[in-house]
Amino acid sequence: MYAIGVNPWVWTSPVDDRALADLVPQIAAYGFDAVELPIEQPGDWDPGRTRDLLARYGLTAVAVCAVTPPGRDLVYAPPAVVESTVAYLIGCVDSAAAVGASCVGGPLYASVGRTWRMSAAERFACYAEFRRALAPVADHAAERGVSLGVEALNRYETSVVNTLGQAVELIDGLPPNVGLMVDTYHMNIEEADPYAALAAAGPYLKHVQVSGTDRGAPGRDHFDWPRFFTTLGGTGYRGAVCIESFTAENETIATAASIWRPLAVTQDRLALDGLEHLRKLLHGRSTATTPSAPAAAPGSPEPPG
Repeated sequence: MYAIGVNPWVWTSPVDDRALADLVPQIAAYGFDAVELPIEQPGDWDPGRTRDLLARYGLTAVAVCAVTPPGRDLVYAPPAVVESTVAYLIGCVDSAAAVGASCVGGPLYASVGRTWRMSAAERFACYAEFRRALAPVADHAAERGVSLGVEALNRYETSVVNTLGQAVELIDGLPPNVGLMVDTYHMNIEEADPYAALAAAGPYLKHVQVSGTDRGAPGRDHFDWPRFFTTLGGTGYRGAVCIESFTAENETIATAASIWRPLAVTQDRLALDGLEHLRKLLHGRSTATTPSAPAAAPGSPEPPG
């Protein structure tokens, strides 16, 4: 039913042209259908080169992940910061359109790790500020056939949007190409009933990220994956499902994502175990016979099997 993808962050950061040249052949050989592509800094990867590389290995780009470190904010920020963030997001949209990805997703509202208390009135004003700032990005994306997926993060990473219900409130009044990117890791922390929350958010879904409740491989955790995918199927969503996790070996990304220990024996094992679980659950088949990758990837690759 769903294409199964993976984020190269599983292995490395930044995801640049050199990393993709190493990783794309491996991702394809492992049996994934798609990738999502983060843009930490504009120019990390060339859209034309990346489009051709993915086509060569039979993969599709399904989403571009917007990255919001300190200084990328659309709310409670100086005008110059908002302006530069809008420019960054428009660049993400252009890269998505060029590489054939249908969605730009992420915490588009504020930098990860930025938290502050808000009254109901202050939150209302914050959400209105976000909608005003995002409007030109939404219009630009609509002109290029790209959707925007706003991602709710857990309480330790933001105070702006923690639940899917808040995310729906945040985007209220924006064009229909603005919706939600859901991430099971954050849902497991913040949603009292993640399956009911997913069902309610169904009309707004633009992209789906999955990982285990510990940020490791989906299926090696306590999440009710059959129930999740039954609920997802009921929403009418037919896009890709992408594994998003991170390596503990890269200081920048490990610190940003609070990955303080390895989440699998190797990062290849994490990706393969997650793919195996998703293939069995969604397609009723195993990936046990996946061939070895033709090229080594960063992070001590392990052959599948």
